Amino acid sequence: MFTASLNLDGLQSMLPKDPVCGATVDVTKAIAASNHGGSTYYFCGSACKEQFDANPAKYVSAAAPTEPPALGTPAGGRPWWQFWNWSY
Repeated sequence: MFTASLNLDGLQSMLPKDPVCGATVDVTKAIAASNHGGSTYYFCGSACKEQFDANPAKYVSAAAPTEPPALGTPAGGRPWWQFWNWSY
């Protein structure tokens, strides 16, 4: 019998973080986003977005831009098959 399970531990670190509260944000489900200095920042909620928009310089210096990786880009340089646990 062959089984495979997906190990998403490595992918969690690729998700962007809310620059205000530090929460991990899934860009497909992000509540809000702001553009600043040519980068997009994603937020867990509207309150964090409002704080960011009021003073982006306060948060940009502490946070890296949160652009998601391009489609087809290996996660952390790892090929796709390293995210699967294979057993026979």
